Amino acid sequence: MVSADDQNLTWGGLSTDAMGIESVKSIELLPENNFLRWNDTRILSLNDVYELKAKDGNLITLKAYSSVKANCFKAGGREFQQFSLRFTDSALRDEWCANLQSALHPAGFRRIRKLLVFVNPAGGSGRALHLYTTCVQPIFEGTGIEVELVKTTHPGHAGEVVATKNFDGLDGVVSVSGDGLLNEVLNGLHKNKDPAAIRVPIGVVPGGSGNAIAMSLADLAGAPRISCLPGGAENGNQWRASGCTGGVIEG
Repeated sequence: MVSADDQNLTWGGLSTDAMGIESVKSIELLPENNFLRWNDTRILSLNDVYELKAKDGNLITLKAYSSVKANCFKAGGREFQQFSLRFTDSALRDEWCANLQSALHPAGFRRIRKLLVFVNPAGGSGRALHLYTTCVQPIFEGTGIEVELVKTTHPGHAGEVVATKNFDGLDGVVSVSGDGLLNEVLNGLHKNKDPAAIRVPIGVVPGGSGNAIAMSLADLAGAPRISCLPGGAENGNQWRASGCTGGVIEG
């Protein structure tokens, strides 16, 4: 039974294999700091969650890029994590799904709906497109963001598109490459005659050989790096995108 106790939602009836790895005997939502806690010691910040789904078998799955502290064996940053919570019945699953959705998207929260994304397939010695499809695209799909994808074919391509683009219905522009593609986007926005164009939020995903601008933005924002995985976001080998920041995209 879900109950409200000091603004914390708690329930103690999860089945023992709820997380797939460990037995979960209790779970609670802490609205004051947007944390999900289970077994009294395990904590996940809902601010790191990008996908939440109710599934057959009375399951809720959560996917997140969680902050990881640096230690002597690995650099700090963000790493992909997936959790599966199994409830004893579908009604309880649906109730908890609604509770978590409300915590992820509180009143007044404005979701990003559509982004214009530029990818330079030659960027980063040919790694930029791979980075997009294995790390960035799954996050957009998980959050329900519609993407207008442009794979650049020649120098100045992104600038040409942006200079004449109608930005009605678009929530931002994302550049997946190095500093050159980002400069094209910025110059194209300045050339666009629509006064709203220069106010469009810009997301930077470092996928080039040189990513000085992205790294500088990440340092200024104090943003951790994201671990991106070459065979898809759920396999074991990590490709680390240094300086990757989501703060600009989220703005």
